[in-house]
Amino acid sequence: MSESEIYKAFARYMAIAHQRVIYRFDYGAGTYLGWKQKSEQKLLNPHRGYPDLFIAKPVGRFKGCFFEIKKEGNNPYLQKGKDRGMLRQDQHVLEQASMLDRLRKAGYYAEFAVGLDQLIERTENYLKGKFE
Repeated sequence: MSESEIYKAFARYMAIAHQRVIYRFDYGAGTYLGWKQKSEQKLLNPHRGYPDLFIAKPVGRFKGCFFEIKKEGNNPYLQKGKDRGMLRQDQHVLEQASMLDRLRKAGYYAEFAVGLDQLIERTENYLKGKFE
């Protein structure tokens, strides 16, 4: 399942399970842009590594929730299933991890989610106040 397919499946899930919860995907980040659009995008969105999904619902001590979504088989951690362990030494993953850390420090719940099942599980845990 590609990241785009995960986004669509998650949107269908949210429409059934959590109709009133406001969320937004940063869908345009992965699209092809011409040189003019790229410069506009860079001006309007200057922070590298911005997460794929924002859930605009404060829960507990958190102002909201961000997820950086990865497709199955693209775990950002070296040890499968390990969270906040040793990250792959990939510039893009490191930028994303840095942004998640910045968001945590700003009062948001912010994590990687690998695959649809983990994304749904982490969303449900967040919405129920069960923080990892």
